[in-house]
Amino acid sequence: MEKKLGRGLAALLGDISINNNNPLLIDIDLIYPNNFKYREIIDDNSMQELADSISMHGVIQPIVIKETEDNKYVIISGERRWRAAQLIGLNKIPSIVITADDKECRVLALIDNYNRININPIEEANAISYLMDKYKCSMNDISIIICKKRNYINNVLGLLTLDGKIQQFIKDGLICFDNAIQLIGLDNAIDVADLIIRENLSPSQTEQYLKRLNNPIGNSNEYNNKDNYKSNTIGTPILPVRDEESEEIANRIEKSLNIPTKLVITKAGGKLTILCKTYEELDKVVSKLISDNEW
Repeated sequence: MEKKLGRGLAALLGDISINNNNPLLIDIDLIYPNNFKYREIIDDNSMQELADSISMHGVIQPIVIKETEDNKYVIISGERRWRAAQLIGLNKIPSIVITADDKECRVLALIDNYNRININPIEEANAISYLMDKYKCSMNDISIIICKKRNYINNVLGLLTLDGKIQQFIKDGLICFDNAIQLIGLDNAIDVADLIIRENLSPSQTEQYLKRLNNPIGNSNEYNNKDNYKSNTIGTPILPVRDEESEEIANRIEKSLNIPTKLVITKAGGKLTILCKTYEELDKVVSKLISDNEW
């Protein structure tokens, strides 16, 4: 009996199916990790916990692999189980062998990470960006793959516009996703990020802080603790306003260009970000904005 993909994924991936009833015991030495794994960081403590569990209960869920031309196997999903099995000295591991192209393998690997231990937001953004750039996956395709709304995907991709220092903060778990998306579009994002970490701000506290910077009122001495910051601590940021109208405008532009787009509106004006990853995409945007006789 085969486990079929959902209708949306089936349309995206074609006729691929996974047979869960006939796992094979494959020599661990014949298996190696793929070069497109989304997790950059593997926690040693959680790995040891998984190894202990496998030592006690065995590998309950087979890994998914693909046979290569040299009669070996590359891991599509289950690298942590494979590594944990190595730690306790297993010679063989239950495996499901599938036939899939590179795009299908990447999509399945991303789904596996979502179903198990979450990848960090930057790893997620890079994975989504790669699928969109390399395989021209649309926003709708990505939404089907990860079961998230377009606004969430736009926010995740927006993290890639942040300074590398901030991206590392996010990878290290020093700044959570809900705080990180508030930094998108800020001229002084690094200063705000440092403040979030230094004062251990919650997302709601960060939001309040940014609102007060954008709309300073009363005596600045009112803002002298973690919940009420001085209005002149750092420069005035651009405050994202997530309303239906601005999102609709961004979606229309994105649909026209087929390129991720983010619109940030403030009382002082607006900022439109079009996330071009290639010169071809940049040329497409320029051709839309400038007539041929002007270019």
